[in-house]
Amino acid sequence: MALTDEQVERYARHLILKGVGVKGQKRLLASSVLIIGAGGLGSPIALYLAAAGVGHIGLVDGDTVDLSNLQRQIIHTTARVNEPKVESAATAIRELNPDVTVDTYQAIVDANNITDLIEPYDLVIDATDNFAAKFLINDACVLAGKPYIHAGVVGFSGQVMTVIPGEGPCYRCIFRDMPAAGEIPTCVLIIGAGGLGSPIALYLAAAGVGHIGLVDGDTVDLSNLQRQIIHTTARVNEPKVESAATAIRELNPDVTVDTYQAIVDANNITDLIEPYDLVIDATDNFAAKFLINDACVLAGKPYIHAGVVGFSGQVMTVIPGEGPCYRCIFRDMPAAGEIPTCKEAGVLGAVVGVIGSLEATEAVKLIVSVGEPLVGRILTVDALTMNIRRVPLPSHVSDCPVCGEHPTITAINAANYIQPACAI
Repeated sequence: MALTDEQVERYARHLILKGVGVKGQKRLLASSVLIIGAGGLGSPIALYLAAAGVGHIGLVDGDTVDLSNLQRQIIHTTARVNEPKVESAATAIRELNPDVTVDTYQAIVDANNITDLIEPYDLVIDATDNFAAKFLINDACVLAGKPYIHAGVVGFSGQVMTVIPGEGPCYRCIFRDMPAAGEIPTCVLIIGAGGLGSPIALYLAAAGVGHIGLVDGDTVDLSNLQRQIIHTTARVNEPKVESAATAIRELNPDVTVDTYQAIVDANNITDLIEPYDLVIDATDNFAAKFLINDACVLAGKPYIHAGVVGFSGQVMTVIPGEGPCYRCIFRDMPAAGEIPTCKEAGVLGAVVGVIGSLEATEAVKLIVSVGEPLVGRILTVDALTMNIRRVPLPSHVSDCPVCGEHPTITAINAANYIQPACAI
């Protein structure tokens, strides 16, 4: 069956993504996935699978939405408190992608229902939060020869593994026996309300960041919804900052949101960042990334950088005076066309979600002064191989043009942020 014109637009970034294309998108549309748990883990899983065009999603959860859930369970909203989680999640999925068929099972998974629940689905995802359920899901899937994906999270740590019966160890191979039985007042500016900005804004709002600024000059397009999960089909053609602000207020009405419908440039960057404690780069072009770096370094403002294309991404944190800046590592802006953009090479929505979530994690760490931020290090993620590397960076680059011993960039000059023409 051929893709419709609307599907071609919606999944445009998949269709040009090497390894996915039309064939891969048709497989996604024909697939069925059961997500057990519609809470903290289930929220991004359901949103990104729906955005990707998984045609049939089942949701299992016996709980209702509680206000305390909204600190992390970004698929729900304040207006849906007290609704069954599966119905709230189904509403969000249908708003994001009405082509997805959603089956809901308001039940706690147990030994009496697990076999019937998993039987109709191609893949099972464990998004539960207790060991009894995790061991149960593992055993049922292994006995049924059903592939499944396990994950667990506590505090600042988590783990993921995929189980394909007969091709590798299961959960019980590794974990043999079942073990025995706040507000964050700060101001954060997110530059970019697209693929990276979506999970960043949702998770920071859920965490209770009191004041969030959003900068983006674009409007919501149908092709955005393959990865930009803060927006919905109903908000196509709205300014992205207003669409994102709507989602934030629905998730956490205590958050103050400032919107700036503008493209960040040399004329406005200084004024934009000035009121905020922390800046997050969620842009998709090199001119903006170099501009944000230089403005933040000159202002002594900490910021978090990230970039994504295809199946790969990177994250680093810049704290002026405590480590290298972006220009220390990437000295010169690449020529236009030298490195393909997401629009040219495609991008997997879930990868953008991973990188954006890492940026949000870095932000919370900085705000509450916990852990080790990615200062003097860059984290690279290759989702195709699941190779995640933390690469050490030089502690100081003496000839950096913006933070070196004899800087040549001492003010924001628009001429420094014109991407050079490709020499080829």
